[in-house]
Amino acid sequence: MLKLYSDYPSVKLSNKQLEAKVIFEKKLFLGEYKYHKSQCLCGEEGAIRIANVDRYGLPWPQVICNKCGLVRSLYFLDEKSTVDFYSTLYRSFYLGESSPTEDFFLNQVARGEILYNIFNKTVPEHEGLSLLEVGCGAGGILKKFQDNKMQVTGYDFDENYLRFGRHKGLELYYFHDFIKLNVKKFDIILLSHVLEHFGSPVVEISKLSELLKPKGYFICEVPGLLNIHKAYHQPQMYFQNAHTYSFSASHMEHVFNNNGFKSLYLDEKVIGIFQKDTLGIRPSSIKKSFFTNYTYLIVVSVLWRLRLNPFYIYSKIREKLV
Repeated sequence: MLKLYSDYPSVKLSNKQLEAKVIFEKKLFLGEYKYHKSQCLCGEEGAIRIANVDRYGLPWPQVICNKCGLVRSLYFLDEKSTVDFYSTLYRSFYLGESSPTEDFFLNQVARGEILYNIFNKTVPEHEGLSLLEVGCGAGGILKKFQDNKMQVTGYDFDENYLRFGRHKGLELYYFHDFIKLNVKKFDIILLSHVLEHFGSPVVEISKLSELLKPKGYFICEVPGLLNIHKAYHQPQMYFQNAHTYSFSASHMEHVFNNNGFKSLYLDEKVIGIFQKDTLGIRPSSIKKSFFTNYTYLIVVSVLWRLRLNPFYIYSKIREKLV
């Protein structure tokens, strides 16, 4: 087995992260957190294990499909465990803090500007359209869309972050409160770093599609597998227990194609704009990309170990100049 990184945390964990790690592992050990084994989207059972732990040192193996090249966590939490994890532990892991900050909100606003600008170029006639963000956090991404005369709504599991966003004038709901509402259908659904968390992405997109109007849009972004060299510098920093699937553009397109959506915009970061296809569902097969993806991960891992990743070098130079 080729291990792309060590069996130790790749980040120096803060006290808050260490505390969350202990709680997570205890809940796994006691059976309070239950999980399922993941399946490749192409249906292939064969896979090669490429890591035993995630970036926090949690025992959450990563595998790559030896047919289509999709990278995935071997396990994902069941529904009850997922709600508890995202309500109590997720942001302690990811951010090292359980309460929102102004910097966090501003970072979300910056993400929103990137997504809005892409959507604006792709669908220029959008004033007055309604948008729902799933997994909105503090809602900062919604701000740019709201400022451009769109009707925005969001929901999440973390009440602390939702309260922060409500104080910014955003309409945000706790997940269970939202599903109790007799909501209208939306013109757009936005998923920013959410799709990769789903245990069954094709099924979940199908469910969310029920909230869309007939010619509705999805705006979707995930941490792209083939963008690791730029955004994370190394595979070790990329994998985390909360991410079930690691998408390339073709894998994301497969999920939406098989729900009757066509791509209007798609890149390898991975950011995509999809619209309901008037021709209905046109099942697509996943491009066989095992060799490409596996080779890519090996090369990025070697460049990291040799400290030859140019994007890493550039980031260190910028740190010294600031």
